[in-house]
Amino acid sequence: MKSLILSTFAVATSSRTKEALDAKRKLGIIGGRPKGPAKNLKLDKQKYKIVEYLRMGLS
Repeated sequence: MKSLILSTFAVATSSRTKEALDAKRKLGIIGGRPKGPAKNLKLDKQKYKIVEYLRMGLS
């Protein structure tokens, strides 16, 4: 019984999400991550430390 309820909830959630995305697309709003490589990565600030650690053989 629990799995039936969870399955129904998952289908309803999926349906609402798809409808919301379709509505945004109709408004010309594109979702998701931009195509192409990221301009700034989280670890860019630590680049020199990472290179030094790799030279020391650490991972």
